Order: sequence, then C-alpha cells, then structure tokens
Amino acid sequence: MNPKKVYVFLLIVVLVSASLHFSPKAITYIGTLSYWNSDESTIGKFSSTTGGIGVVIANSSNTTFNGYFNSGMTKAEAKWNSALGTSFELTTGYNSALPINTWGGKLSDILAHSYDFSIYDFDSTTTGATKPLSYSSWGTFKYWPSGYYYVNKTAYYLVRTVSCVLDMNYTVNYESKTKNTCLHETGHALGWFGHSSTLGDAMYPLVSVGLNLSDDDIEHLEQIYQNGWY
Repeated sequence: MNPKKVYVFLLIVVLVSASLHFSPKAITYIGTLSYWNSDESTIGKFSSTTGGIGVVIANSSNTTFNGYFNSGMTKAEAKWNSALGTSFELTTGYNSALPINTWGGKLSDILAHSYDFSIYDFDSTTTGATKPLSYSSWGTFKYWPSGYYYVNKTAYYLVRTVSCVLDMNYTVNYESKTKNTCLHETGHALGWFGHSSTLGDAMYPLVSVGLNLSDDDIEHLEQIYQNGWY
C-alpha cells in the first residue's frame, strides 16, 4: 500500500477514535437558576416539604446552653419554614426515621452518643457541623453568572441529614451566637451547601450575633423548594 495512504488512513482512525472517546454526554437540565450565593457548586432539597426535626440534648445538665439551643432551634425552624414555604416541625429527642436530627451540647457529649461526626476535624473555631446521611442524585441546573455563559450546578435529593450545634460557652453573646449557629446549621440541613461570602449572612462561615436570614440566604434555597422542580 502507498505509505501516504496508510498515513492518511491511520490519521482518520485516530481522529474518529478521539471523537468517540471525548464526545461529552448530553445533559438533561432540570431548569435554570436565578441566584447562586454559595462558594460550592452543589445544592439539595427534601422531596417533601413536611417532616420532623429532632432536637437532641446531649447532656441534660447543661441547662444554660440547652435553653439557648432549644430556643435557637425554635427560631431556626420558624425562619426557614417561612422563607422556603416548608412545614418542618420540631420534635424532642433523636429519631432515625426523621429527615433531620440536630444534636446540641459539648462535642465530647455528642460524640459519646453519636458517631456521625467522628469524621470531622473539629477545631477551636468550629461551632457546628452538618452531614447528609442519605441522599440521591437529582440532576443538573444551569446558572448564568453573566449573559454570555452558564455554569452547571449539581442538585441532590436529601433523605436524612444530621447536624450538631456545639456548646462553646461563649463569654460574650453566648445566647445570640448559639441561636445563630442553630439557624446556620438548619440551613445546611435543608440543602444550603457551602457558605455565603457576605459578612452578616446567616450562611457566612463564621458565627455572628445576627439572627435574621438575608435575601441572599433565602433566595439561594427558596428557588429550589418553590419552583415546582421534582
């Protein structure tokens, strides 16, 4: 065979093989998001807008913290339900059948009851944590940060999540900071993954004394719960 013909034939085979190997799989999009206020590219939601949130006291003797924790979870439930149009209700104690359980107390007391947080590298600045225990893939959204291109955002259906709010025994603003951690971790438990970059938002990574949800906090997760996407 003519060497030039062999070369051309091999080049065609290589190009066809490369095309078959690198051709991207078509994505079926759930919809287009209007907001994205998180530093991560994932988001979640529960398929049902009703369910229980177990409020779990790790040590009944920590009466001051436990009072702040219970009050903080009551406020967090009310604020997020109002923002998202959901109807999650607080219940007392741990129940593995509930979609959300939130532990409150000293880290050592929580770890004595639950191994769900043993993988976390807690340090002196950690005020809480949230972990999805069971979830499934939902799909992909488009989000347009500008009018010229879009980015993909991955969404998950949540089945069960667990959170903890740590007793930091603050010397200043003990009550307010504990309640704000409740608000923050409940947002994570409902599917607000990652953190806001705006100081003063409830979903900002550092605990503050504010107890209200900002527009950025609300819009990011509200669109997932209220647009009828399933």
